[in-house]
Amino acid sequence: MLTSRLKNEILIVQPANHQPDDPPLVLPPAIVSFLSSACNLSNQLTVDFWDSLKETVWKTAICNTSVIEDLFRVHGKDLGFRVYLFSTRWGYDR
Repeated sequence: MLTSRLKNEILIVQPANHQPDDPPLVLPPAIVSFLSSACNLSNQLTVDFWDSLKETVWKTAICNTSVIEDLFRVHGKDLGFRVYLFSTRWGYDR
């Protein structure tokens, strides 16, 4: 659920020819750091989980809950991630 709210940040660093419906092979370092911190996992375990679950995670619907918002506030602020309120599939309103 956290990753679905970061698709724009993940896609922005992908090559221009990357198809947005396909999960990237590798997550950007800041995303790995955020997910590791928010989920209390090592960076390597986060990367391993992405390798195994990226297809499922990428297709997961965006979920807005107070728990997720709290995780963004606590673990995302130092990395520049804010609580996003999505209005479209790939776009968002801040």
